[in-house]
Formats: sequence, structure tokens, C-alpha cells
Amino acid sequence: MELSILLGQVFGLYMIIAGAALLMRKKELIQAVNEFLSGKADMFFFGAMVLLFGLFVVLQHNVWDGTWRVLVTLMAWAALLKGVTV
Repeated sequence: MELSILLGQVFGLYMIIAGAALLMRKKELIQAVNEFLSGKADMFFFGAMVLLFGLFVVLQHNVWDGTWRVLVTLMAWAALLKGVTV
């Protein structure tokens, strides 16, 4: 349960910070994403990092008990799949 709370806090804070950054600096972030997508080496590197992150969280927190902890598991699986497809 402690791991679930930690991961939930990390994911939640990330979403709040990323959302606030998007609201405050939309033009700069769109430009940065477009530049990132044009660099194949950068995409490969960050895809590998997302894959490793997803694998770590899925292996440590693969919980399907019908509570809020399933959201953490779903986010981990989404990261894993995103890392595989980059």
C-alpha cells in the first residue's frame, strides 16, 4: 500500500505540474514538442527511459484490486506501451 501511495503522489504531482506548465507556457511547450519529434535520437533515448520506467512500475506495482490503485497500474502499463511504441 505504501508503494501505491508514493506512486499515486508522484503521478498526481506530475500531472498538476505538467498541466500548469502547459497553461502558462503553451506556445513554448508546443514548439519544444515539435522540435523533439523531429529528433530521432532524442525520441529513441526518451522512449527507452519511458520503457524502463514503465517496466519498473509494472513489475513493482501490478495491482488489479478494483480500488484507486488500479489507476497507478494503468498509468504504468500506458507508460510501458508508450515506451515500446516509440
